[in-house]
Amino acid sequence: MGNKYYTPGEEEFHAYFEYEKFDRRAVSQTHDGWSKDRVVCFPSICTLNQRFFQQLDDGKFRVKYLDGEDLESLGFKRNCYYSDAHEGDSYRYEKDSVYVYILPFHKVRITLDQDLQIFKGTVKNKSELKKLLIQLGV
Repeated sequence: MGNKYYTPGEEEFHAYFEYEKFDRRAVSQTHDGWSKDRVVCFPSICTLNQRFFQQLDDGKFRVKYLDGEDLESLGFKRNCYYSDAHEGDSYRYEKDSVYVYILPFHKVRITLDQDLQIFKGTVKNKSELKKLLIQLGV
C-alpha cells in the first residue's frame, strides 16, 4: 500500500476539516511532532490567512488518507473482505444498511442495502466522507 498521508491543497480546507500539523518543538523520542487539529470556525466567517498557507507550502500539514479506522470512528463496522474483478480488493463497512466500500486508488462506493449504489468516486479523507454522507442524507 502507498503512502498513508498526503499534503492537502488550499482548496481542501473548510470548517471542521481535519488535518495534522507538524511542530518541530514537539519532537521527542516518543512523539514524532505531528498532532491532530481541525479548522474550527463558522463557515460564514472562516478565513485562513497567508501565514497559515505558508506553513502548508513548508510541508507542516498533512492529511491521512481515508481508511477503515476512519470509518470505524464514524460508527461503521467492518463486515467483510470484498473482491471484484473490476474494482479490485476492498473492505466493506456497514452502518444502518449503508455500505461503504474502500476501493483502490482512494475510491469509495456507497450503497444502500448492498444493492442501490448512491455514490462512487474519489474520497481522499475522513472530512470529505463526513461531508459526503451529510450531502447524501445518510
